[in-house]
Amino acid sequence: NPISNQAVCNNTSTAAVTFSGSVPGMVFSWTNDNTSIGLGANGTGDIPSFVAVNTGTAVQTATITVSSSYTSGGQTCTGASTSFTITVNPTPTAVALPESQTICTGSAITSIALSGAVTGTVYNWIRDNTADVTGIAASGAGDITGTLLNTTNAAITVTFTITPSYINAGTTCTGTPV
Repeated sequence: NPISNQAVCNNTSTAAVTFSGSVPGMVFSWTNDNTSIGLGANGTGDIPSFVAVNTGTAVQTATITVSSSYTSGGQTCTGASTSFTITVNPTPTAVALPESQTICTGSAITSIALSGAVTGTVYNWIRDNTADVTGIAASGAGDITGTLLNTTNAAITVTFTITPSYINAGTTCTGTPV
């Protein structure tokens, strides 16, 4: 029977794969063309859940080809093979430059450029002290620009927290916030 493709993030578990067919007693053998995802090159029987691996910056896709056979009366019959994929997305990262800056109220910040190693990463950010400092939204996406206005008579620190995310094959992977 057909098997659904899977897409997961680095260091997360896949769904177990249970093979089935129309003839009771069938034996299933499989091969994997990309062992870097954390699954062996071949096996017999179902594939248990495993922690998928992708330590690089590009998507890794493994094609698993499944063959079936049935043996009776010393005769082995082989069925048609079928394939499915397991896609492992990389973990997105974020780098914010410049890291820190000091400005006077009403001055524009030096644009905070956001980047990372995984192409296609989206950088969502939030900031604190929204009651005492105005001028830049409380949250946004992409590079951070604008002018901050301190509404108090004291020095205030504003902290931006950037969370990288990467979407591929209907799966969103989130990296460590900075």
